[in-house]
Amino acid sequence: MAQFDDLPPELRAAIWGYTLPEDENAIYIYNPEWANEFFPSSRPRGPNSDANFNPCLPARIQVPIPGVYNVCRDARPVVHRWMAKNNLEWYDRQETSERILVRPFDVQRDILYVPQDEWDMFEGFVNSDELDPEEHQNLRNNIINLAVSADSMSRFDNAEHIARLMLRAPNLKKIYVIFNDLPASRRSQHTYQMVWNGGPIYRSSSDARSLHSLSLTKRLIFIGWTGTIN
Repeated sequence: MAQFDDLPPELRAAIWGYTLPEDENAIYIYNPEWANEFFPSSRPRGPNSDANFNPCLPARIQVPIPGVYNVCRDARPVVHRWMAKNNLEWYDRQETSERILVRPFDVQRDILYVPQDEWDMFEGFVNSDELDPEEHQNLRNNIINLAVSADSMSRFDNAEHIARLMLRAPNLKKIYVIFNDLPASRRSQHTYQMVWNGGPIYRSSSDARSLHSLSLTKRLIFIGWTGTIN
């Protein structure tokens, strides 16, 4: 009986390739350091300015290492090509002494989630021009897919703030309203896609999440269910 190793190398490579997942969008949980990336300077200029500031690494999405990577040497070149295609790289995470795969946060498809307890700081800073109007606008230009908690969206005093952000963020396409809590960080769920912000690892669940989408097209709002996000 023919064995897998008896197949031509190009056919084996094609089979390994079919086992690799398509890279998907993810939820990146907002933290105050995120804003500092838009204010290039030797000291922080975002909402959490601190004299003892250590510059944070750019926002990164952690991607699960494909199981085939450790199956055999034959599969590794295929995984390396898949990594190059998806802009993935290895990173030695000191906090957990593990080597992980990461990719840059992609504003075009990933979702910036602002938790309820961070909304006031986020909104106050994003909607202001207190530091540098040009850099503030650059920050707003990079808000494309935004997620907020249902509580933040439903509070009457937030309506004006959200409307102002919609007007001042010209590339904002969707606002996702999260009706249930995100999983707690550091839960051991390997089926989750994980989001890393240079500090803690956050995971966006692949199940049990209802997202309500407000799609912005020519300033008209269409409401519809978008399902789950992995």
